[in-house]
Amino acid sequence: MNLFIVINLIFYILTVAGLYILFEKARKQKPDIHSKVRGWHALIPGYGWWVWLQIIGKPWWWLLFVPLPAFNIMVFGGMLLELTQCYRKKHEVKYVNEQIKGVYVKREVAPRSTVWEQLLIVIFPYVYVPYLAFKPEYKYIGPSGKMAKEKKSRWREWSDAIIFAGLVAILIRSFLFEAFTIPTSSMEKSLLIGDYLFVSKFHYGARIPMTPLAIPFAHQEFLGMKAYSDAISLPYYRLPALQKIKNNDVVVFNYPGNMFSPQDPEFSRPIDKKTNYIKRCVGIPGDSLKIVNGQVFINQKPLPLAKNAQHAYLVKTKNVPLSQPTDMRDINGQVIYEPDESLLEIGITECYPGDSSTYLIHTSDEKAAILKTWATVSSVRKLIQPTGLVDPQRPLFPGNNKLFPWNIDNFGPLLIPKKGTTIDMNEQTFALYGKTIELFEGVGKLTFDNNTVKLNGNPITKYTFKYDYYFMMGDNRCNSLDSRFWGFVPETHIVGKAWMIFFSLKNKEHAINKGFFSRVRWGRLFNFVAYKK
Repeated sequence: MNLFIVINLIFYILTVAGLYILFEKARKQKPDIHSKVRGWHALIPGYGWWVWLQIIGKPWWWLLFVPLPAFNIMVFGGMLLELTQCYRKKHEVKYVNEQIKGVYVKREVAPRSTVWEQLLIVIFPYVYVPYLAFKPEYKYIGPSGKMAKEKKSRWREWSDAIIFAGLVAILIRSFLFEAFTIPTSSMEKSLLIGDYLFVSKFHYGARIPMTPLAIPFAHQEFLGMKAYSDAISLPYYRLPALQKIKNNDVVVFNYPGNMFSPQDPEFSRPIDKKTNYIKRCVGIPGDSLKIVNGQVFINQKPLPLAKNAQHAYLVKTKNVPLSQPTDMRDINGQVIYEPDESLLEIGITECYPGDSSTYLIHTSDEKAAILKTWATVSSVRKLIQPTGLVDPQRPLFPGNNKLFPWNIDNFGPLLIPKKGTTIDMNEQTFALYGKTIELFEGVGKLTFDNNTVKLNGNPITKYTFKYDYYFMMGDNRCNSLDSRFWGFVPETHIVGKAWMIFFSLKNKEHAINKGFFSRVRWGRLFNFVAYKK
């Protein structure tokens, strides 16, 4: 049993022990209402929650949300908040006479719990629930609906509400969901530029923030300034996961940085403040990956392509233009071309002219087949870089063309590191894994000298990996900077699972002279991000 499981078991026992005492308090202090409640009810999964709902005066149907991921966490948080309302200090409790059906009844009232009490029980339930239970000055007075409202100034009410809402939003963003925008075409047409996603952090286990001193809701910059301080840096730690990353999952991660560019600013940033990327995970720890003529093989078996994966095609027309220049330019100052309306109608948005009759088009096999049927098109040819062809001006991982003459269409074989895996250290493995070990394993300087691999100056013949690693690729295979260029993604850099598209908006240039609502991709709203064969 590892340390993580032991710690979580201790937290669970502490919380249940606290509920045991709180149930007993409810029975003894309100026997007319909860005479049948017993402390041991808290020990029974499911039934204990049902009793808990009775004690805090909430409906039974809250239990229907318990099996649902994310919703169960919110329900649990709500139930914890209600505990702070039902158990108050004795000196705060007052008695008032209330007329019910003509009869005056004495009942107990107390001020509502403070924002800080609510935050403590939500963030540290395994501490605050036992605290409420074992402190004799806290007594059970009943559901929050029967409490007196504390008189607050309008400013106090607004400030409390804003602080609490802000902190809850930070907790949700840190541990449950975070919004993410698709900025580039590397995942076309599975995910489109202008798609707005919810990224689930609980599927793969939420990563505890490693840079706690940061401006809320800002990532790298805020008003032109750095949005965080690295004065305090916490070690990597991840909460329990609902599932492991699988082949073909769409994953959001912190871009590790380009190992061929030591000045890459990503290397100077804390892990959780590096730029967010989104790609498809084609290789998981322990996999053997190979790309043959554009087809990915995992453990010698072909990995099915995503339904809308794109490739590069050379299209020749009968002197009929397929794109027009626009008034816009890219970051390199080159004129941006707008695809012809006929291409946009079938969903082709990337068309780069060579001359008046030759075009480089990124699209799917299905749409390329449609192009072949057009009377204005003379030929459509899929572009595949042949085995052994390398581009010295655009190095690929691992950056050694002599030992590994790979290109984007013919790549590997490559073993993806898995935690606990031990490899022999030699010239080849140093070339493949040396930079990964040095940059992400935190063990020091790795060098190769006189046919010997040295770690911090000491010769080594074997190395055992400390972390799991993943191999990411974009669905727009010929227009994606991914693991083929910069290598593996360590588990420490995983942010979450691309979960649901909640909004989608076309680029303005794709909706010329049309209103805002015509730009909304209504059919993509609230679609789950999933692999489809």
